[in-house]
Amino acid sequence: MAVAFQIDVAGTSPPALQSHWWTEFDQLGLATVTSGALAEVSGPSIEGISTLVLSFACWTAFWTGLFYALSATADRWMRGVPASTKAHENDKYWCARNLIGGIHATFVAMLTVPACIALLTAPSSSRFAHSRYLGSCPADPGMELDDVEGWSVVFQGVALAGLAFTSFTFADLGISLVHGLATADFIVHHIVFVSAGMIIRGWCVLPFNAAMLLAMEVSTPSLNYLVFFRHRGEAYESAVKKHGIVFVVLYIIFRLGVNSYGAVLLWIHRKDAVPGVIPEWQVWFLLSAVSAGVAVQIFWFPAIVRTFGSEMCGFTEDRPDPDRDELTQQSLGQRSCARQGEPSMGRDEELDLMEAKSPNTSVESEPAV
Repeated sequence: MAVAFQIDVAGTSPPALQSHWWTEFDQLGLATVTSGALAEVSGPSIEGISTLVLSFACWTAFWTGLFYALSATADRWMRGVPASTKAHENDKYWCARNLIGGIHATFVAMLTVPACIALLTAPSSSRFAHSRYLGSCPADPGMELDDVEGWSVVFQGVALAGLAFTSFTFADLGISLVHGLATADFIVHHIVFVSAGMIIRGWCVLPFNAAMLLAMEVSTPSLNYLVFFRHRGEAYESAVKKHGIVFVVLYIIFRLGVNSYGAVLLWIHRKDAVPGVIPEWQVWFLLSAVSAGVAVQIFWFPAIVRTFGSEMCGFTEDRPDPDRDELTQQSLGQRSCARQGEPSMGRDEELDLMEAKSPNTSVESEPAV
């Protein structure tokens, strides 16, 4: 039976205010509204929107504050680290962005890899569960689950990781624009995946697919390590090679294997994986984004194999690098200012540097939401 969504903004909000909030969220793709009124949809009432908004704002502020704190203290935590032979890799913003990216990826992976494993053999009722409380996405008491409390912990962990990822990507977009680190494709990439993250996290749906997508971040810390230390001397040669091996192995397992499985699973269950309240265009948007993400990972893989296959035979400082967009794209138009007296690399010089590398080694952020 079709009933109207009742949005409880703070638990005591009048209907007019609830409708206003829901209309505002519709502009972000998080609700279905007709002519500014509450839509008629099937299902129980939705709660926790104010908590979701506040949490997103706090997470965004946290990532932004952490980035600038790391940038301001770069001379301290970089003390004792040899300067890179690449000038832009000595930039305090580049270094801070590398470190915060590793922190973010580690946090997200710690939450989602166990959840991914737990949901791998779970029934469809758990894999495609959805929650009416948007604040933290717990399992609804009425869900047909074998262990409601246990699965609730899993769902909330994935939801927390999704919120951290979406807010991080949103903050990263703003930071990159402010400091001139973003290129056109970087901007489009981040907008697409912030939107995808808002849809999945905003509706509290697809915990298994979300866990699989976010679990791809498990390979990022190793990638960040080797990108940060590869041009800082032979002392790091062994560690860089080891992290390269770890990155490739995790890439195959999660970015190719798990990610592809998740995409196929979503296509197979596209008609029943999400509740009917979600607009059809949002479902197709997610299917397109996930499919494109798989295609990109497959496209990158040959270049990654060539790169690490060559470097396993010897440490070569100027070989092509499988950098992700947040690392390679930042090198275009970036200033070198972490070390006093170092000249800034001009844009033309940096373009020449990037063109000297393989054109297929600029690796963007995967569509983890």
